[in-house]
This record gives sequence, structure tokens and C-alpha cells, in this order.
Amino acid sequence: TAALDEYVTVIAWSAEQRREVPERTLSVAIDRFGELPGKGKLHPSDIAIAPGSGDLVLTTAKRRALLTIARDGTQVSAFRLPDAKTLKQIEAIAFGSGGTLLLGSEGKDRGRMRVYRPAD
Repeated sequence: TAALDEYVTVIAWSAEQRREVPERTLSVAIDRFGELPGKGKLHPSDIAIAPGSGDLVLTTAKRRALLTIARDGTQVSAFRLPDAKTLKQIEAIAFGSGGTLLLGSEGKDRGRMRVYRPAD
């Protein structure tokens, strides 16, 4: 049996039925992401659905990186954010209109938010 920390598992939950939807739960081996940016264990902190593609995008807290997983688990990628010093520990992700990416970070005295607009 593989160790739990060797996988990223996304559990599908039905708010309407108040239960897990096992047939939609997704588990991807971490080694499929290749060399992960940052150091230490992987600690996903939030998840959002990318507009258009429907891919799952996870934040990785202290690694200051984003992981992308296709709904069927085939497409995976990971990259560290270029302005990682501004976002010390990414704890929130959301997509706005037109594909705008919003990331929130906890801070020592106050949190920060960054807005990334798609290139035209």
C-alpha cells in the first residue's frame, strides 16, 4: 500500500445529497507532477475549477505553487508563482469573470490578495 502523502486526492461531494460521490473522486500520484516546486511535503490548501477547461487547480500553501489536474486525472502540471515573495502562504484561490485568477495569502499582520488577468 502506498503512503497517503504520495497522492493528491480530490473527493467529490454532493451538497444536495450531503454525501461523497465516489465515482467522481479523483486520486493522482504526486510523482505525475514531475519535480514539484518548493520544499517539504505537499500541503494543498484550496481548490477551484478553471473556467473553460474545467480543470481542477489546487494551491499548495507554503510551496507557493499551483497544481492543475484534469477531471479525468490525465493532464497534470505544477508551477511556482513568479512573485512568490508577495504571497507567503497561498490559502485561497478563485476565478473571476474572463478567467481572472485571484489568489489569497495569509500574512503575519494581514493577508494579501493578488489578481492575475489573462493576457489578451
